[in-house]
Amino acid sequence: MKTGIGRLLALTGAALFLCLPAQAADTAAMADNAQGYGIKIPFAPSPRTSSYTFTVYDGDVLQLSQTLDIPSPQTVFLPFAYDPAQVKTYTLEVTANVDPLRAGLDRPYTKRITFDASANCGHPGAAGALLAGDGSAASPYLVTNAAQLEHVAQHSGASSTRPAYFRQICDIAYDGTSWPARSISSISYDGDGHLLTGFKPSGGGSVFGDAANLSLSNFGINDFSTSNSPICSSLSNLVLSQCFVQNGTISGQSQNFGPLSAIGSSIKASNCYVYDVSVTGYTNVGGMIGNAIDNLYLENCFTKPVQIVTSKVKSGVAWSAPYSSFNVLNTYWLSGSASYAFTTNTNAGATALSHAQMQQQSSYAGFDFDSVWRWDESLKHPVLRVFDH
Repeated sequence: MKTGIGRLLALTGAALFLCLPAQAADTAAMADNAQGYGIKIPFAPSPRTSSYTFTVYDGDVLQLSQTLDIPSPQTVFLPFAYDPAQVKTYTLEVTANVDPLRAGLDRPYTKRITFDASANCGHPGAAGALLAGDGSAASPYLVTNAAQLEHVAQHSGASSTRPAYFRQICDIAYDGTSWPARSISSISYDGDGHLLTGFKPSGGGSVFGDAANLSLSNFGINDFSTSNSPICSSLSNLVLSQCFVQNGTISGQSQNFGPLSAIGSSIKASNCYVYDVSVTGYTNVGGMIGNAIDNLYLENCFTKPVQIVTSKVKSGVAWSAPYSSFNVLNTYWLSGSASYAFTTNTNAGATALSHAQMQQQSSYAGFDFDSVWRWDESLKHPVLRVFDH
């Protein structure tokens, strides 16, 4: 967001005078976690008063009114919860208040301007342009709708140690017809306990496409249908934390199909689950991951698919090559959905549970039911507390 507020310059007669040139000031951004999102204004006060009242309106609705003491030139931050979902026009009103020591000599002066909340991500006018945040860890881009979620692919990070940061601030209902293929690199996406629902693109698709160095947390997908993994089609270096995929269908005619990832190397998933998902493919089909090439780490996870269908060998957790390396702790899968958790004819630390056992909290040894998980008695399976809004 940019404002048209300029600098407080001078006195005209006895009236405190505000000069507001057309040149924009600074972008709206998060100053730090304590201040939140708002607008920044480079401001130079008059030598005859240090008291200024800033007021922001959305139409006729008051959004902010704040009186500040500004004795010297500085950048003023106004915490303002502007709408991060759409470009809107706001009114900024600035009043120079009279110094009590100059009562009767000066009179207050008010100036009003309008300004737009514009793209904050360098893509003005683009569908799904991100309006809040700067992509840093302190100020992640805010994602509020399907168009902005699709736009995430335009903002890959610089490297695995310098990712671009995103935070989803509400549930998103997918209302499109197609989802473009994409390649994403060095992304940290925090769903903040929110869902993507109704992801049923014609022609299939994965939300994050082909990904490298993707960190995904606190994110859930519910009610979906696709011909690929709903999260990633292929990847290297995936870290999943407190995520789930449920109530959906994955169906394709080729290879590599799994709810969390179709194919990938160096996958780490902790406190994640798959529930009521049907997975169908020709080969390399798993209850969590299609093809775990190598370096798979699973901890405190479970999968209870509706079915796993393939003419080849199916896997309760993941198809895996003989040389794949595993570190699997407190991970549970539905017995009968496959012969083994992995196609190397091993469970590799994963525990097979019957349907009845999966409906008992005591079966999930190692799960933290105090702070991470919650047993849902109506659903008869663990759910993640981060989604309890």
